[in-house]
Amino acid sequence: MDTGIRTVPPSSAPEGRHSKRNAVKKHASLIVNLQGVREKIPCHIIDISQEGFRLRGSFAQVKQRQVVEINSSEGPPFTALCRVIWVAKPGSNQEGEVGLQCLNRFLDSFKG
Repeated sequence: MDTGIRTVPPSSAPEGRHSKRNAVKKHASLIVNLQGVREKIPCHIIDISQEGFRLRGSFAQVKQRQVVEINSSEGPPFTALCRVIWVAKPGSNQEGEVGLQCLNRFLDSFKG
C-alpha cells in the first residue's frame, strides 16, 4: 500500500534536527483559537518527523508558540495537539509554511 511518505534528503534537514523528515502530501486542517473562536485553516502536510510537522497554507494569523490542533481525514485519520515552533517570513523561500512540534505522543505510533 502506498502511504505517500518519502524520506527527505539529509541536506534539507536543518542543523540540530533530532530526527529525519518524511515527505508527505496530505490535506489537513489546522485548528487555531483566534480571540476565543476556533478557526479551521485548510492546509497541506509537507513533511512529518518524530517531533512534528511542516505545513503549507495561509497562516497570517498563526503565531509562534501558539498551541494548535492539526487533523487530517486523508489516509488514516488523526488529530494531534501541537505547538507552533516557527512561522516562515513573508518573502522567504518557505513563505506560507509553519513548523509544529507535537505535544502528545501521537507521532510515536505514526509510522509511514
